[in-house]
Parts: sequence; structure tokens; C-alpha cells
Amino acid sequence: MIYVTIVFLLMVFAIGGQIQRDIPLEKLTGPFSDEDSKFFLWNGVQIHYKDEGKGEPIVLLHGSSSSLHTWDGLTKMLKSDFRIVRVDLIGFGLTGPNPKQDYSLEMYMDFINSFADHLGLPSFTIVGNSWGGMLAWNFAAQNPQRISSMVLINSAGLKMKTVPTRFKLVKTSMGRWILKNTMSKWMVKKGIKEVYHQPSKIDSELVERYQSLTLREGNRKAFVDIVLARKLPDINKLLKINVPTLILWGRYDLLYPLKQARRFKELLAKSQLKIIENTGHVPMEEAPLACGREIKTFIKSLQ
Repeated sequence: MIYVTIVFLLMVFAIGGQIQRDIPLEKLTGPFSDEDSKFFLWNGVQIHYKDEGKGEPIVLLHGSSSSLHTWDGLTKMLKSDFRIVRVDLIGFGLTGPNPKQDYSLEMYMDFINSFADHLGLPSFTIVGNSWGGMLAWNFAAQNPQRISSMVLINSAGLKMKTVPTRFKLVKTSMGRWILKNTMSKWMVKKGIKEVYHQPSKIDSELVERYQSLTLREGNRKAFVDIVLARKLPDINKLLKINVPTLILWGRYDLLYPLKQARRFKELLAKSQLKIIENTGHVPMEEAPLACGREIKTFIKSLQ
């Protein structure tokens, strides 16, 4: 028992993880919301989202451990031509955890449907990165009448080549304790380095944002619950999707290598693949202009 305790303490020390308390929502609302922020109540969860611009509607879904701020650069480029809606998905950002502790795929599908109803969108372009991409293509498969086109950016849904450190920690009780009770800047920066190809683009403001929103009360436990509830979806659903699809992929993604992008292209009947150079798993953060140009060209070509 003493040996196990020593190993446990060494693990906490090794990851730079002094115990940190949750940050109350009211302390984060000011720094991470603005005049474009909106809120609506869905099944007991206060949803935070932003609705900007006019034109064809585009709904953006972020990846796990992220927030709607992952789309800041892309939104700036696209909102002059399109209506851009981005949301802190349940379990993340200012939205925070589900009091019912339901993080099933079905719950997220119901939420996206209700969110589109709330926005008054009979149909829209759905865009998702990573885990948000997996939600996007599952939604398109289940609700084809609502999706006019789709953009998948380094989408999840196929088996990872490299499992992020945080996902590995979920597998053990010690790891889960660490994830629920620590989140140092060192840990956050390490996580960002796993998804960025260009370390020079990781600045203190980026690290601060990711850390603060992860420490939002309830979000660390929600992350653990989400990973535990996660299952690889049925990729045969991709064969049912018949909407025009743009696949954007950061060339140097360590989690989902380029061959997975090509696999998505094989499975999606009306898809095209564009590679974003010098980027990793989140190309819309590292190269928002390049991603924005591809998305704008794609959607305009369908009009």
C-alpha cells in the first residue's frame, strides 16, 4: 500500500499537477463571453453559443477538451459571407456538465436537433472537428433532411493511431483522480502540443484559455464521464450519407493520420479531400485562413 501511494504521488508530481479547485462559472463568464454570446436552457443545461453574421447558416462543433473559441479565427473570416453559429457543447466551455450525467451519442444527437430548432434552421451546413466531426457525421446520417452540406476537419470516428495522454489516464482509477483534481498549465501545454504541428503558435493566452475552461466547475468530471461513455460508432452509417462533404485534414495529425482522411473519402459518396499543410489535429486553429478559404469555396460552389 505504501508503495502504491508513493507511485501515485510521484505520478501527480511528474505531470506538474498540484491539486486545483474548480473555477465557479460566474468567474469565467466575463472573460470568455462577449456581446455575441447567447444562452438558452435545454434539459436543465444552460447552453452557451455565439450567433454571428448573415447568409447561409453554418453550425460549428468543437472537439473534446475544447470550446467554441477553437473557431475564433475561422469565424472572423467567414462571418462576412455566412451566418456562423458555434456552441460550447455539453460538458465543455461555459456550458458545462449535464446534471443528468448523460453523455451518450443519442443525447448529443437530440441536443443538436433541438439546437437547430431553437435557431430556426430547417437545414444548415454542419462543420465538426475531431470528436465534433464524429457528432457531425452521425447527425448527418440520422437527419439527412436537415443537412445541406458537411465539413469534417480531422474527424474522429475511426480508431486513433496515437491516444492522447488524457485519454490514457481515464483507464485507471489513479488517472481519473488526476484528471478530476489537477490541471496545471504544464499539463495543458502538453495536451496542446499533441494536437498542434507548430509549437510557435502556442502562446500563454491559448494555454490560459484551455486551462480556465477545463477548470470550469464540473468540466473535469464531465470529460472523464464522456470518455468512459464513448464508443466507436458504426462507420457503415457513413455509407448512408449523401450530402456534399468537404474533408479538411491537417497533414501532420498525430492522432488521426492522413490515411484516415482517405478512408473517410472512400466511405462518403459525395466527398472531396483537401489537405491543410503545416498543421496538426486542429488546422482551423493553426491555419484559419487556409481552412476558411476552402470552406468558403466549397459552400459557394454548391449555390
